[in-house]
Amino acid sequence: MYNEFYRNRESKINDALSKFKYQKIQFPNFIKSYENEYFEIKKISNELEEKMKNITEKVKLEINNFKIPVDEILLNFFDSDRIEVIDDYIIDKAIRRFDLGNPPGKDKSYGDAINWVYLLKKIPVENNLYFISDDKDFASLVDKNKFSVFLSNEWEKEKNKK
Repeated sequence: MYNEFYRNRESKINDALSKFKYQKIQFPNFIKSYENEYFEIKKISNELEEKMKNITEKVKLEINNFKIPVDEILLNFFDSDRIEVIDDYIIDKAIRRFDLGNPPGKDKSYGDAINWVYLLKKIPVENNLYFISDDKDFASLVDKNKFSVFLSNEWEKEKNKK
């Protein structure tokens, strides 16, 4: 997990920042004839553009210094006693599941499979799983807002919980 965090951090942050872009409002000429509303919207639009520029600059500084909230949480976690070395059993089992085509996993990368096998091995029986992620490898193919049916069924079978 530690290596995966550092390996993917910039890519994931860049993806998120690319969605946080200001797009100038295009005003059709006839809208400009509604002067009060037009100038009010134009003023608000300019203020929004400036605020977004300012927060983006601030965030980029914090990104470079590993100071965004997720950094602080994960770096604190990585410094704790809770980190375990991934043993050969977990790696071998993850490689096998990936090679058989079982989720999660993509692009010849075993990272998600390793994380999943680790969870299956380490989380005690009869524990529900609350999974928060934007990683499509863990999502349903039919509804991206739902957890993978395959993984959900596997968890229920192994852990007797949802």
